[in-house]
Amino acid sequence: ALAVAQSRPSIIYAGSGSIFGSQYSSGIWKSTDAGAHWQSAGLNNAGAVTWLLVDPHDPDLLLAATRGMDHRQGGARGVFRSTDGGHTWRLVLAAGPKSGATNLAWATDNPRVIFATVMQTYRAPGVSAYSQFKHPGPSNLYKSTDEGLTWKKIEGRGLPKVVGPTAVADGTHSQRVYLLNRRGLYRSDDGGATWRRTNAERK
Repeated sequence: ALAVAQSRPSIIYAGSGSIFGSQYSSGIWKSTDAGAHWQSAGLNNAGAVTWLLVDPHDPDLLLAATRGMDHRQGGARGVFRSTDGGHTWRLVLAAGPKSGATNLAWATDNPRVIFATVMQTYRAPGVSAYSQFKHPGPSNLYKSTDEGLTWKKIEGRGLPKVVGPTAVADGTHSQRVYLLNRRGLYRSDDGGATWRRTNAERK
């Protein structure tokens, strides 16, 4: 994961770890000189950092999605929030002992509204990544309307059982949201209350 502070482009945050099963992760790193030098910014025990969002107006306010260690339950799993540039972190969306946060999305013109994808990332010893891909565990979509302070699970009509990454369209007051999974692309025009599959007709 990699994110540049729009309000101060010399500040860069990088999340370490691999989403393809590596157990190595050194947490989040921060540069204040456009990448010339780096220092640790915490979350060393979070496993892979899958996503980073930096507030468009405040370079010290950021959110991190972490998936945890693949073959170890518990640990730092979920969505974390920092208001001091990574010096301290607060767990704002706990994913549970077997799940992790795999995606975060907001519209840059309305960062108060955020969507988070949470799915099972723990794999029991002997279970391959391919097997887990074919038979995924539980997955859920969450929404925050206060820039990550509190979250609510989305259970909108038409939401697929297996969720995936999301994207929020600018200029829609965070009402138009897209979600992608293995069956196709889904769209909501009411902030996640209802969904429809957009590629149902193949041509």
